Formats: sequence, C-alpha cells, structure tokens
Amino acid sequence: MSEALIFWAVLVVSAAPFAYGCICLVAVVLDLPKWRQKAREKRINAYRRRKPVQIVGVPDLESLKKLNTLLDEFISWANSYLSFPFDEFFPRQLTQSDDGPDPAPYEMILQNMAISHGRDMRSIYGTLGSLCSLPCKEPMIVFSAPAPPITMPDLPDLPAVPSPRIKVAFCSDGSNVDWRVAANKKNYQPEFGRVKELEGQANRLCEEYSQKKKAAVKAADLMDKQTRWMREIYEDYMTHSPYGIEKHFNLALRTLPLPLPVNFPWNVIYSPSDRILQVNQRVPALADIVLKRLDSKRMPSKKDTDYFLRRIIPAISLHIAQHIASNDLLGDVDNIAVNCWCRYYEKTSGRLKNAFLSSLNVEKTQILEVHINKADALEAFRALRGAFVFSVEEVSPIEPQIRLDKKDDRFVEGKEVLEGLAQGQNLATMDWQEFEHLIRELLSKEFAKKSGAEVKITRASRDRGVDAVIFDPDPLHGGKYVVQAKRYNTVVDVSAVRDLYGTVHNEGADRGILVTTSRYGRDAYDFASNKPLTLIDGQNLLSLLAKHGYRFKIELL
Repeated sequence: MSEALIFWAVLVVSAAPFAYGCICLVAVVLDLPKWRQKAREKRINAYRRRKPVQIVGVPDLESLKKLNTLLDEFISWANSYLSFPFDEFFPRQLTQSDDGPDPAPYEMILQNMAISHGRDMRSIYGTLGSLCSLPCKEPMIVFSAPAPPITMPDLPDLPAVPSPRIKVAFCSDGSNVDWRVAANKKNYQPEFGRVKELEGQANRLCEEYSQKKKAAVKAADLMDKQTRWMREIYEDYMTHSPYGIEKHFNLALRTLPLPLPVNFPWNVIYSPSDRILQVNQRVPALADIVLKRLDSKRMPSKKDTDYFLRRIIPAISLHIAQHIASNDLLGDVDNIAVNCWCRYYEKTSGRLKNAFLSSLNVEKTQILEVHINKADALEAFRALRGAFVFSVEEVSPIEPQIRLDKKDDRFVEGKEVLEGLAQGQNLATMDWQEFEHLIRELLSKEFAKKSGAEVKITRASRDRGVDAVIFDPDPLHGGKYVVQAKRYNTVVDVSAVRDLYGTVHNEGADRGILVTTSRYGRDAYDFASNKPLTLIDGQNLLSLLAKHGYRFKIELL
C-alpha cells in the first residue's frame, strides 16, 4: 500500500513542470492577438509621431446652422407678409372708371342704421412693421402721431458657400494625405473616418442652405411686390404732400365697409391752403334702392322704408367724415366735406345724368364727437348743417357746400389776348377761340380781385359744353362756376340757357355764366329767373371790359 502511494507521489512531482509548461504555453497562445494589437498600435503611434497630420477645409458648421435658422425665420416672416389679408382689410376697391356703372336696382337689407367702422390706418401701417402679427390678426397698436415707419424684415446677408473640400494634410508641409495609399489608410484611419462624417454634415447643411437661400430671395421679391404699393402710399403721406395725403385717405376709405355696390367710385381732393379734405362718393339713387327684410319675405312697410331711406345717405356721409377724421394721423385736415352723388336717367329725356344728393361740411373736432351708430343719423346730419332733400319719386339735386374739384383733363393753358387787341376793336368779328380766351382773362381779373379765384379754359372740342371753369374759394359766395362764351350776332335763344342749366347739374357746379356779344330774349331771362344762372349780354360785357380799362365795341353783323 505504501509502495503504491510512493509511486504516485513520485509521478506527480515529476510531471508538474511539464503541466506548468503546458499551462503557460496555452496562456501565451491565448494572449497573442492582444500582444500583436499592442505592437501594431505602437508602430502606428510611432509613425504618426514621425508624420503628424491634421484635418483641413472644415467649414464653420455652427455658422451654417445659424444662417439656416435665420433663413427659416425670414421665410416665415415673409410668408406672413405674403398672406396679408387684403380682402379683409380693404373690402372696397377703388375703381378706375370716372362715374361707375349705369344705374341699376340695388338691394339693401332693412335693418338698423349701424354701419361697421373702418380700420384704423395706424394699425395697418403698424402691422406692416410688426413682423409676428400676421397673418393671425390685426394688432392693437397704440402710439402718438406720426405713425411708425414701415419696416419689413431684412433679407439676411447671403454669403456664397463653396462646396466643402475637407482633407487630411501633413502638418509639416500641408500636403494632402492620399487615402489610396495602404499605409496612409491604415495609419490615419481615424482622420479619414472623421473627414467622411464632417463631409456628410457639411454637404447636408450646404444643400439646405442653397434651397433656403433660393426660397428666401423669392419670398423677399414677392414680399416687396406685395407691399410696395402700400409702403409708397405711407412714404408719400409722411411728406405731407397733397398727393400723398389724398392717396392715404383713398386707402383709408377702402377699409370702410359701406353698404354700397363695390364698383361705386369715390374721389378725394385735398386743399392744403384751406386744410379741407373733400370726398365725392357715388351712392344709389333712392329710387334704385330695393329694400328687403332680413327675417321675412314680406315687403317692408312704407313707414319703415321711408325711415330707412331718409337716413341711409346721411349715415353714409357721417361715417365717411368720421373715418377721415379718425385717420388724420398727421393732423393735416381741419374741415371735411362729403358730397354724395348718384347717376340717374332723366324722366323727360331718358338721358343719363349725374347729380349731388347730399352735402356735408364739418369740422374734424365736431364729427369726432358724434356716436353715429347710437345717434339718429338724420338728426345728427341736420345738426351738423348737412344738406339733403328726401324724395323717392325723383332725384332732387343740391349744390354742394364745398367743391374743390379742379382736376380736369379738359383744361388748357390760358392765352393772354386783351393786351394784344387794339382799342375800339369789334368783338363781334373776333375768332371764336380768341373770344373764349378773352372771356377767361376778363373773368380772371374780375374774380381774382374779389376772392383770388382761379379761372381755367377748356379745350376747343367743347365736348361737354363748357368753355371755362371758375374755382372761387370764397366760403360764403364761392364754389365752382361753369362758363359758356357765345360770340353770336343774333339773339341768344332760350335753348342755349337751358343747355347751360343742364351743364351746371352735369358738372356739379354751383352756378353757370353765359356770356355773349349779342343779347338775350325775354324767354331766356324768364327761364334763368330763380336759377343759379348769370346772363351777360354784349352791353354788360363791354361795361366789364371798361371797368378794367379796355375800350372795345360790338357791332353785330
């Protein structure tokens, strides 16, 4: 038993070194890749220390990201301008036609006289300068005059961004490391991997920038076209020029939702010397208004109809005047004149004519004190001394309290002829055009001496039966006068006086003046009686000329 134990003991002791060696051999074999990796890394690091490299040509990716974000904001703001709710803000369109369409029935709903107020131009101008307020809603902006300048979002600087050229270069001489060389590919693998990653980011950002740059330039161009007209109005208005003031108030009236056909025109005239703004607004003739009930198909009663028709034109006049007063942002206006006119077919002849139906001349401070939608429109209109004749059966023309209409393409430059005529010359033998210029020059001397009036002569076509127009600024006796000059050798027939009277109404004038070298018959004087007509015959013409130092004669042929 003991011998056996001794044998096994000797065997184990003798085999132990061999087993240990085997174990060590297995351990060495199993750890060989790590040793090899460490050796490889050691060689690579040594190579990289001998030939260091760097990554070059990397664009400023953070700046690109910021620029793209800035373009996103600009495009968003520009789209807000492009979606400006013009239809909502400006429901009325100013037509190019002088008088608008022919008369036709116009339906109105019988309801109270409440008319929605127009928009405040301060808010609209402010909206153009408020980048984040559109297209959601019109902002409530409170500020004192003058209105804030219109500022649109500026297009950011758009630098040219070249395609990224990211490279691995030797630090010693800056030469590029060729990745196709196996040794370089092996020794500089991290750098080449980083280059590939950076190129992907840069290419994506550059492509995004290129697309957004095109979109931003396009949006800026569209935004400029969309808002340029309004910015031009604002800029002209800020100069206080009559033209700019008229454009501003024309734009303001486009925001006033009046119960009128959309193609009914209006015009605005401003007198800087008198600080008066005049609005001529076309309205339907009362006979053309067809009233309907909102809640029933029954026809309105005569009482309700008369009540409504008596007040609709005064209400329109009051709203126009108050809207003008509210939008006098720069304080250019002291008085506001609103003249409402209509087109109608004359019953006796069937001819198409224009006539003024109402006239209101009010101080700005007065109209601002009226709460139109709570007051009785007719009573408020009368309290402000407005003129309106109610008649459903026929048009009842009135003379406007103020007329500033001096813009007429018929006017030509007047020619001075009086000084060139010999004393004692026979006016009955003058050229008819020379005679018209003589009358203009004479009336200029007569009216200018009294009130500084302006006399303009029309073109020789005589297409509207007017040879001259006088604009007299006298607040009590002035207005617009139309003049006809007749170099006749026979008695002036009453038909010429009737034609002058029709011209007075068609022109919206306050008075007509007929001057002749001849004389008038009794029927002509009878017709002119109690009408705004003045007849000057040959003898009175000579007296007027003598009054100004000119001695002529009239010898009829």
